[in-house]
Amino acid sequence: MVFSESAFISGSDQADFKFEYYTPTSEVDLCAHATIAYFTLMRELGKVVPNRYTIETKAGIIPIEVQAKRTFMKQQPS
Repeated sequence: MVFSESAFISGSDQADFKFEYYTPTSEVDLCAHATIAYFTLMRELGKVVPNRYTIETKAGIIPIEVQAKRTFMKQQPS
């Protein structure tokens, strides 16, 4: 896709976390790779445990499942 996205994570009143995604020139609704990377890193650091989470994004509330060795994200069909 030739984009370089960065994710910014904060608290949310609607979900477990709020994710905002930016390219060098604009905000985008969702970046799955950055989301999976964040949860994988946080699992490895012990900051999240295997469980189900939700994230608030510009694309809506997205469910995340963190397992012991994998992380899954459910996306809406495009």
